[in-house]
Amino acid sequence: MESKNSLFHWNGEKWRVTNLGLAFIKLSSMQAVKFLILLELHQSGGKDDVWHVSRNYLEWIYTTKKYFFDYPPDEIPEIYLGKWLRRLIEMGIIEFEIAYEGGVGNFQYDVGYIIKVTKFGEVILEIILDSESDPLSTFVEMLYRQELNFSPDLLSYYSNSETIEKLRGLFLNSEIVKGQGNEIKAGLKSFQDMNYISSLKTFIPSIEGVVRNIYVDKSIGGTDKDLEPMLDQLQSNRWITKETRALVISLGRTKKVHGLEGLFEQEAQIYCRMTLKALEDIHKNFYFFTALRMCFKKIAEKEPHTTTGSLLSAYPKKRDEVHLQVKEHLLDTNYKKIELLCTLPKHKKVYECKADLEKNNIEISESPL
Repeated sequence: MESKNSLFHWNGEKWRVTNLGLAFIKLSSMQAVKFLILLELHQSGGKDDVWHVSRNYLEWIYTTKKYFFDYPPDEIPEIYLGKWLRRLIEMGIIEFEIAYEGGVGNFQYDVGYIIKVTKFGEVILEIILDSESDPLSTFVEMLYRQELNFSPDLLSYYSNSETIEKLRGLFLNSEIVKGQGNEIKAGLKSFQDMNYISSLKTFIPSIEGVVRNIYVDKSIGGTDKDLEPMLDQLQSNRWITKETRALVISLGRTKKVHGLEGLFEQEAQIYCRMTLKALEDIHKNFYFFTALRMCFKKIAEKEPHTTTGSLLSAYPKKRDEVHLQVKEHLLDTNYKKIELLCTLPKHKKVYECKADLEKNNIEISESPL
């Protein structure tokens, strides 16, 4: 099996549309341009990559606005640089004009070309260069990572009726959904009825409500905080991951900055899938870190000079102190049954932890490393 990190994929017999391609054909023209540039940035090897545009160039041209270029536009395809420069011209991000130098009388010599950012290009680049300002950036990243890692099909996963029923069970039997249950139930119904804009308008405020529930219940702060500061503190206090934080922030900014009325139903369908993923990931993170605290507390009782807080602070970056392997954490159990292998290199021990959050129970065993 080979990676399909493009819009179309040749399987040896015929062309097939990838998940990236299926998402692309549902977008409006403006969103489609953003999608293509974002996809190219994920494929880029940086400023020395002659085949793909780099973030460095986009940041520079966005700031510089225009610059002198001594290759005629018709010759651009003949040089490596032109492979992506021509694409930016064709998408309307940049344009060129002839640069003249004075000659004899009214005759002027053309000496080169000015490449400059268009008004449309300025709008697109402003959004693209702020990776958290639009959920499309997050969505492309998730799809691209999925294609590279062969992870479950993100598009079909959240369209599958069995998945939706499992998510309904997860959301509506959750202690962190309190006060948001009716809204989430209505959002799921609208999603299944293919009324995606209505579903999105219901889901996005519900996500903020769930985030606030965790924030208050875990005594991190009061009810007066905005969404982004709450997410920052939930991440730093080990209740959500940085990936979940980025996804929720991008969805929150869609509501606050761009509004929802301008979306096509097909685009709204994509964003609805992202809200479902955000809600699922918030729950998955919350239960994971709840179980992790239980596991670390048990380990700290056995290991001298070790505390729950020190182990939490070390995870996930300090692998020389603590390293985790998740053996089981499934939607089928509403993410409430978790099996972990926790390795403590300095103590030369491995702990196997089995947590059942429904029963508030944890079993732990140790073995030498």
